[in-house]
Amino acid sequence: MRSFIRLFALAIILSTALFWFTQGAHSGWTQRYVTRTELDPVTGIEYPVKEMRFVPGVDFLGLSGLAAVIVFSSSFMFRRRREIQREIPLSVEPLKSAPPAGPIPSTQNNDNNNETDETAESEEKRLT
Repeated sequence: MRSFIRLFALAIILSTALFWFTQGAHSGWTQRYVTRTELDPVTGIEYPVKEMRFVPGVDFLGLSGLAAVIVFSSSFMFRRRREIQREIPLSVEPLKSAPPAGPIPSTQNNDNNNETDETAESEEKRLT
C-alpha cells in the first residue's frame, strides 16, 4: 500500500509537470484567457482581443507539488509488511516448555515408580 501511494504521488508530479510544459510553461500566474492583437482590415488599426484559453502558471505547478507532498506523506501512516521468516536458523535452540503440573508419567518399570512420585511431589511443593 505504501509503494502504491508513493507511486501515485510521483504520477501526480510528473503528469502536472508534463501538462505545464505542453501548455506553454508560463512562468507567471495561471491565466484563464490570453490577450492577442488583431488588425482591422478596413482601418488598419490594431485592437486587443481576449481569447478564452487556460494557461497554467507556476502556481498551478506549485499546488500540484504540494498535493504530491501531502499524498506522499500520507504513505507513512501505513505500516510496513513484515517478511515471514521461511527458514529456521540451526543455531537457535528450541524453547523449553514449563514443567508439567501433575505427576510425571513414568516410562520405566514399576519399581522406579516410587522415585518419580517423590520427584513430582517435590516439584509441586516448589511451584507453590
